[in-house]
Amino acid sequence: MTSAVPTMERPGDVPEAMDAPRLRLRLLGRMEALDANGDSVLPRARKTRALLAVIALAAPRPVPRVRLAAMLWATRDKEQARGSLRQALHELQQALGPDLGTLVWADRSQIGMVTDGVWLDVNDAPVEPVARLTDADPPAPLLLSDLEDLDPGFDAWLAEERDRVAGNLPPDEPAIGAGWTATQAAEAPAAEAPDAAVRRTGRLRLGVISLRALGGPQDDPFALGLTEEVAVALARVRWISCITGTALGPSASGPHDAGEWRRLGLDILLDGTVQRSGNRVRITLQLLDMREGGTAFWSRRFDHASDDLIRLQEEIAGQAVAQIDSALLMREGDRVRALPPSPNATADELTLRAVPSVYRLAEAEFAAAGGMLRLAVTRDPGHAAAHAWLAYWNLFLVGQGWAEAPQLASEEAGVLADRAVALEPEDAHFITLSGHVRSFLAKRPREGIALHQHAINLNPNLPMAWAFLGLAQTYLGAHDEGLVSIEQARRLSPVDPHSFFFDMALTMPHLLKRNHAAAAEIGRRAIQLNPAFSSAYKGFLAALGHLGMTSEAEDVRARLMRIEPRLTLADAVRRSPMLRAEDVAHYAEGLRLAGLT
Repeated sequence: MTSAVPTMERPGDVPEAMDAPRLRLRLLGRMEALDANGDSVLPRARKTRALLAVIALAAPRPVPRVRLAAMLWATRDKEQARGSLRQALHELQQALGPDLGTLVWADRSQIGMVTDGVWLDVNDAPVEPVARLTDADPPAPLLLSDLEDLDPGFDAWLAEERDRVAGNLPPDEPAIGAGWTATQAAEAPAAEAPDAAVRRTGRLRLGVISLRALGGPQDDPFALGLTEEVAVALARVRWISCITGTALGPSASGPHDAGEWRRLGLDILLDGTVQRSGNRVRITLQLLDMREGGTAFWSRRFDHASDDLIRLQEEIAGQAVAQIDSALLMREGDRVRALPPSPNATADELTLRAVPSVYRLAEAEFAAAGGMLRLAVTRDPGHAAAHAWLAYWNLFLVGQGWAEAPQLASEEAGVLADRAVALEPEDAHFITLSGHVRSFLAKRPREGIALHQHAINLNPNLPMAWAFLGLAQTYLGAHDEGLVSIEQARRLSPVDPHSFFFDMALTMPHLLKRNHAAAAEIGRRAIQLNPAFSSAYKGFLAALGHLGMTSEAEDVRARLMRIEPRLTLADAVRRSPMLRAEDVAHYAEGLRLAGLT
């Protein structure tokens, strides 16, 4: 940006020898845009203002259209988001007028701003060259204070830009939420030690470079389109900050130099290739941990027929992002657990440390995880993830039969889940969790279904939302619909930390449809995946009872009683969230036939 704005004795004075900027942008405090005469050219619509702010902070680098659409219209489908972006660009150029409109340029893939003649308060000394820019200047101006709660993607970007402006991030570090630097990096910062990288709070920074076509042109339209689809889908995962190859600049097409990627501020890099043979397409993806020298810790291969390339891009992107989300969550949890416990651990650290123990369901370790999550909520009452995971912990506590006061634990789970949604109202994870608390613990599956469907609208690639939806449909007696929803969860993420939960969920509609053999087969798989998960035993046990497989039922019942030694048939029936009397009766009869009393 123009940096020829010298320090002035009185705010508002403009030296006669200075070339007046054509456009002055104030982003600290309430946003303002003034032409050379001091007249406002600020667009009316908030999202159009946000578009102007983002491209101004990114300049001279352009911003990919796909990132702008995902940032400002994350809850809309792709075509709607692109149309909204085109409309916002048109409104911006109209507001700037024929003269200033030439400062903004666009092509089919990106939008940028010309820097010559533009003055930006964030990049220059905080002295305003026009009196109007200082009349309402707050003592400690907050970046874009009038653009909060605009859209989930934009809110994430704004939070990290504020950290950068406040000095919490290096001045030359990328604005991770959007994926672009706000100022040109003069010299890259030194890479962090792994310990420091883990302990830093905030969203995980994931770079997505363009997929490489093997045996074909590097500008292969399918590879480029799939990269775009993956980036759009990742933008819906709110705890991840995603930047794309275009935004990363020339390095994105260079060799895999871990040091270079870390200098660009990345924690994780998603790399991949596309290979075609006839009507078959093979996509290979891998996640590399840049904090550990580019160590590969996750990889998947997708083989498909290429009859409908557009549909194939959407399908593979959905599956990839569903699996990446869970892989990254477990990776971060394991990294934090590898560090020595700290008495000053942040809410982020405590939550990540607890997550793997919630899944493992080893009773002593599980209890310790609850303590960590309670401490996280105490240390940061505004930490949505800590509230959500503590709600989930309470849900398992009741489901495992470990709660000394099940009613109190159920009520606490509801309060915590609702609080998480209030803190992050656009986070699909928290919304679907709140729905499951209502369906399973409060036995209000209709309310749960509404929340699960809302979560899926926000992030259609969230496997847990599909599994929870399928369970709620089963509780209502819509068993066929439940099967379809749960199978979608398994298709999205066939190798998932929640796979044991998906199989448990799938057991129930099969059982209630009297498909006892299928229910038993899936139940066996569920307890193999997680032998400590008591809910997986119950549907499986009922199926064995109806099949008359008394020997296997005796063994399964003994294993269940080791987890829940006080469980009775009456307890199991009372806890069941199923609403139809005939479903409850069929479930109870299966358990009775299997020897539960």
